[in-house]
Amino acid sequence: MSTAEAVSVAHAAGLRGWFLRGEPGNAADLAACLAGTAAKDSPEDLARLRRYLEQRVPRRRGAQWQALYDARDLLAG
Repeated sequence: MSTAEAVSVAHAAGLRGWFLRGEPGNAADLAACLAGTAAKDSPEDLARLRRYLEQRVPRRRGAQWQALYDARDLLAG
């Protein structure tokens, strides 16, 4: 993912949270926006992203990482 794509994903996650629920974007919004970016390049990238979330994120500590781990089910693969 390029820097421009990362900025676009972060912006889209914030907008999604604000316009859908009137609050800042959350981990589920981030996962949904990441899925769109990964899927446009290659369907295999979407599966890789889900595997990353399943394998690496549980090792991280903190509520935000746990929320991102819980949102992994939003990704196909």
